[in-house]
Amino acid sequence: MPSISFRTVSACAFASLFTGCMAGGGFSVGGKSSASAGAGGASPSSSPSSSSSSGGGGAVTTGEAPPELDDFSFVVKEYTGDYARAFVTSKLTTFKVPPACWKKMQDPNGGALHTASFYTRDILEYSKAITGDDWSDIEDQNKEKNVKLIAPMVDDFKNRFSVTVNVDGDDCDNEQNSLWLRYWYHIGTSVKDYPPKSGRAFITLTVTPTVKNFTIDVDDSGSTWTITAPRDIEPKNWQEEMQKPFRRRSSKM
Repeated sequence: MPSISFRTVSACAFASLFTGCMAGGGFSVGGKSSASAGAGGASPSSSPSSSSSSGGGGAVTTGEAPPELDDFSFVVKEYTGDYARAFVTSKLTTFKVPPACWKKMQDPNGGALHTASFYTRDILEYSKAITGDDWSDIEDQNKEKNVKLIAPMVDDFKNRFSVTVNVDGDDCDNEQNSLWLRYWYHIGTSVKDYPPKSGRAFITLTVTPTVKNFTIDVDDSGSTWTITAPRDIEPKNWQEEMQKPFRRRSSKM
């Protein structure tokens, strides 16, 4: 079964929860357009900080269309209360996962959403260090008006940062502490703790059952990072193997 790239966004996904409208656009399968499927998220084992409480925030001025979010990012917004965090997953992160996995990620009690609460926090801190803009703080000053201010800031940051997560297979493990979610989580912490000297980080993670070893390759500019990791059997010392290239090329070292 082919993986699906959940990258495009749909304002209708927001409205459908209240009006029952069908989401347009959404994702593409084999180059053909299709209606958007379900969403979700996950994360590491420990409980998220106060930002992980569900509901709240992200209010939109009456009469205006809500910011466009894919289904998973909408759940991230509901879970964290912040559009800024939802924009990290909708605008800066691409998931190429099986349809069953994407649907499973919608589970508010699952691992993906829990992981996303940590990952998005780390990327907000990283973006602030790079750009000087605190998207979350700007949003909190006036959630109704400032969401439309931070959206183009996140769009501009695409020229400096992106993460693509590929998971091979027909499904995925959405339990907390599942291996692919821990890989994804540690990408966020590595970038935050050891920002690349290049000021750019375009990272691709491929999780597949066809490899036994964890590998990470970085181009000469220190901007493009390619990570390949086992899906089912955890390799030894992979956290150190991930962080070592970031430390070597970090502006902090």
